[in-house]
Amino acid sequence: MQLLGANRAYEPAALAVIAFGITWGCLGLIQLVSRFQKTTQRPA
Repeated sequence: MQLLGANRAYEPAALAVIAFGITWGCLGLIQLVSRFQKTTQRPA
């Protein structure tokens, strides 16, 4: 990102926003999956 930022103004900012969105999306997906796994498991 530093190399891109040396010559261009918008690409590093766009990459940072996209990475941030992907991170939050993955965290939400993990929480959703773990919520459904907890309700389907029954203790022995």
